Amino acid sequence: MKKTFIILCSLTVLLSTSIVYAHDLWLNVSNYFPKPGEVVTIELGWGHRFPTDEVIKEGWLESIYAISPKGEKISLKKLDPTHFSFRPQIAGIYLVAAQIKPGFLTKTTEGYKLQTKRGLKNVITCFRYDKRAKAIIQGGKKKEGISQKAGHPLELIPLKAPAQLKEGDTFPLKVIFRGEPLSKTYLFATYAGFSEEKNTFAYTTMTDEEGVGSIKILKKGKWMVKVEHKIPFPDKEECDEYLYGATLTFEVR
Repeated sequence: MKKTFIILCSLTVLLSTSIVYAHDLWLNVSNYFPKPGEVVTIELGWGHRFPTDEVIKEGWLESIYAISPKGEKISLKKLDPTHFSFRPQIAGIYLVAAQIKPGFLTKTTEGYKLQTKRGLKNVITCFRYDKRAKAIIQGGKKKEGISQKAGHPLELIPLKAPAQLKEGDTFPLKVIFRGEPLSKTYLFATYAGFSEEKNTFAYTTMTDEEGVGSIKILKKGKWMVKVEHKIPFPDKEECDEYLYGATLTFEVR
C-alpha cells in the first residue's frame, strides 16, 4: 500500500511538472487506414487535452511532411494554417512528422516570457523547448515502413503496426534520444473520449533498460502517446534546461 502511494505521488508530481512546462504538439488524422490514392487530412493538435484543445499560433510550425514506406519524403498540401493533406500512393506504412519552431520559455513571478533568463527579474525557471509529433498511417495491408524513423532528437518508435492491434492488446514502443535507447522514462497514453480534463491520461508506464515500454490498449479508437526528456542547459545564466517532447498518434480498430 505504501509503495502504491509513493508511485501515485510521484506520478502526480511528474504530471504537475508537465503542466507547468509546455503545450504538447500532436497530429490528428482523418483516416489512419486509407486505400492507396485516397486523400488523408492532417490537423495540428496543440495544448494539454487530446484530441482537441487549443489552436496553435500561426507561424509557430517549423515543418510538416510525410515519409513513404520506401523512406521518401512527401510534401503535404497546406489547406489552412492547421490543416494539411496528401494522398498515399502505394500500400504500406506512412509516417507524418511535424515540429514547431524551438524556442525559450521563462517563468517569472509575473508570468511566462518567450525568451531566455537574461534581462529578466524574479525568474523561477527557464527551458528551451523542442516539440515534435508523428502519426502512423497504414495504406493497405502491407506493413512495410513500420521501423522507419523521422530523425527527431526524441522519438517514439512503434515496434508493432497498429493495424495488428485490438482492444486488450499491448503496444510496444521504443524511445530513443539522439539515436540511443532512453531507459527509465515515463510514457503517457490516452485515447479520444477518455477524459475532458487537461493532462489526464488513460495509461502510464516506464521504459526498460532497452528503452522499450508497452501501452495497454484499453479501448479501440484514436490514441496518443507522449514522452518528455530534460537535460541541463550549458549556460545557466541563459537558461536552465532543454525540454524535448514527442508524441505519436495512431488508431486501433
